[in-house]
Parts: sequence; structure tokens; C-alpha cells
Amino acid sequence: MIIPEKGVISVTKGIQRVVVRQLKRRMKEKKVSAYRLAYDSGVAYSTVKSILDGKSKATNIVTIKLLLDGLGVSVPDFFGVEDFAALEQEMK
Repeated sequence: MIIPEKGVISVTKGIQRVVVRQLKRRMKEKKVSAYRLAYDSGVAYSTVKSILDGKSKATNIVTIKLLLDGLGVSVPDFFGVEDFAALEQEMK
């Protein structure tokens, strides 16, 4: 569910798992630690850890964009993977 006025995505378990898996995969590919990602993206280390540990219940799309910028990954490249396409539609 998207709350436009706040720009927050309420992350369902399926989406959350895919986001975390993709972030970790990209971090491993680029040999980037959570600390380095926090530094490069300008996102607080505690926020990065919360997202990576699956404890974040709502992730701001701006935060995701900052993390992707820190990794040097484009939004379409990140969300264009098969794992996201395989998720069921949230709202019907």
C-alpha cells in the first residue's frame, strides 16, 4: 500500500524479502558492507541495518533510492528483476 502524502510503502513480507535479498545481492556483488552503504548513501547505519535485518516495517521510497544511489544501481535495474515480477499484485 502506498501512502502518497508521506511517500511510504507499507512493505508486505513478500516485497520486504525481495528488497532485502536484492540489496544484499547487490552489496555482495560490489563488496560493500552495511557501514559503507550507509556512508555512501547518506542513510543512517541503524536504518540500513534495520532494513537488511528485515525489521523495518515501512520503507520510504526515498530511502530505497538513496541506498540504490549509494550502490550505483538504477531504480529500473533494481526493480526490474524477475523476483519482483513474480510477486502477486497487492491490491486487486
